[in-house]
Amino acid sequence: MTSRVQDPDIFSGKGPILITGTRLSDRTVDIFIDDTGMISDIGEGIARIHTTEAEHIISGEKTLAIPGLVNAHTHAAMTLLRGYADDMHLQQWLSEKIWPLEAHLTGEDVYWGTRLACLEMNRSGTVAFNDMYFFMEEAARAVDESGIRAVLSHGLITFGSPEKFETEVKSTRNLVSHIRGMNNPRILPAVGPHAPYTVPPDHLQWCGEYSREKNIMLHIHLSETRQ
Repeated sequence: MTSRVQDPDIFSGKGPILITGTRLSDRTVDIFIDDTGMISDIGEGIARIHTTEAEHIISGEKTLAIPGLVNAHTHAAMTLLRGYADDMHLQQWLSEKIWPLEAHLTGEDVYWGTRLACLEMNRSGTVAFNDMYFFMEEAARAVDESGIRAVLSHGLITFGSPEKFETEVKSTRNLVSHIRGMNNPRILPAVGPHAPYTVPPDHLQWCGEYSREKNIMLHIHLSETRQ
């Protein structure tokens, strides 16, 4: 049975989708998405070919088809902290507000915060994001369930402590193994040293070497403020 979705902000549905009469550059086209989620046909007048196999038909009138947006840097679960502390210098914000609060977060908090962020990104046309945080196995669970794409890294912070470095290395290795074990092509691991002011050069060197060893991305904060 085919359903017709009228002017949706967001909808959830599996199966083939046909979008009719949307603008693509300088022409009006129909877009067919097959049951694997891939765009398999685009063109003028193709709706008549795919109407019978589409489970959902969406009117694209007064809409524009554009490539999906990519958020290149985020801490998705921090949607839960939105508005908690504003108008502060970065270091004061981190040391007095954010880090003390984050010390009380649980994996379940990170899961639900990431789920919320994924919903917001899906709604706005963001199809992939690059994320650094902690309890990232829970973030991976949220991404897996949300249908979005993501590169996920454990936010590695050591402040030069050998003991902390050992713990953070273990967390990073475990996350990489966990994500690769998921066998989900939408989710990739990365190495995530937080910043040069929280990770000293010798620990950063390990991050670089490990990212090359595993052929994965390295995600880090640089040049955040004038300080």
